[in-house]
Amino acid sequence: MDKILTISIAAYNVEQYIEQALDSLIDERIIDDLEIFVVDDGGKDKTLEIAKRYAEKYPQSIFPIHKENGGYGSTVNYSIEHATGKYIKLLDGDDWFDTDGLVTLIEALKNISSDVVITNKKRIIFDEKSERVQEYRPSFSPYGVERRISETEIDVKAFITMGEICWKTEVVRKSGLRLPEHMLYTDSYWTTVPFVFADTISCYDIFVYCYRIGREGQSVDISTRAKHLPEEISIATDVVRFYENNKKCTNNQYLLLHAANLFRFAEFQITKQPLCRKNKNIFVSFDKEIREISPAVYKASRGNYGKRGLLLRFIRSTNYLGYWALIFIHKKLQKMK
Repeated sequence: MDKILTISIAAYNVEQYIEQALDSLIDERIIDDLEIFVVDDGGKDKTLEIAKRYAEKYPQSIFPIHKENGGYGSTVNYSIEHATGKYIKLLDGDDWFDTDGLVTLIEALKNISSDVVITNKKRIIFDEKSERVQEYRPSFSPYGVERRISETEIDVKAFITMGEICWKTEVVRKSGLRLPEHMLYTDSYWTTVPFVFADTISCYDIFVYCYRIGREGQSVDISTRAKHLPEEISIATDVVRFYENNKKCTNNQYLLLHAANLFRFAEFQITKQPLCRKNKNIFVSFDKEIREISPAVYKASRGNYGKRGLLLRFIRSTNYLGYWALIFIHKKLQKMK
């Protein structure tokens, strides 16, 4: 049976969460339409063992893979190479899908041919006392209508992440996308590179991806971001260069705003690090480099981005002296999401 959707699960030491991820995909209405790669990236726990138990029940849909550790990008590269589904979507092993939303998405994918499909996302924030849900809609209305990406009005605040995006598999392969290995935050390439080779887009007002916030050690954890900040800066710089090299493509408006968003967000992460001369110099060097690489991205990054944008514009407008003002607002800064 032809598969409608390949789901690539990056599964590194997620034995506590992988059952929830897989359970969210198993529904008799759609299980035969799914090709699920559980890519155990050299983990040392029972993730692979658990995935194999599920594969015994659904051998035509669930495929456990064990490989040497290569980082997040290597799990995606495996799935791109082996996918047989009409579309392909990513899922981190500690996250899950809204099952009803996934069922609705599968029914839509059966009847469309759009190169990229956008859906909504939930962030579920766990702490010691509570569980909070934040809903994100990428603002690509009207919904359910296929149209050319180049003719789509994109909200400057619409920051598309891997959770919202679903690619036609042939488009990803046509783009030649291969994510760098042994690095974090490489999903930024997933949300950038194939757009040069895509033509049509469809958006649906349904929630599919459920993104867990609060697990210690995950890539968005504050301590993890601090440790891997150079990688985040490097990837943002690479995406800005990618825009410059491809700005003549028909989807240049999306690429411009996406590169500006990544640049702005990386700068904001620098301001969340300890306030010292070393980090100020990192901010200044990064800011000047992007301005030199792409004046267009630099200008676009000054758009309406709320409190974060105001903060970054203030630092720039004071010739970076405003960086030191963060000492007085640092407590508020740490609360900004």
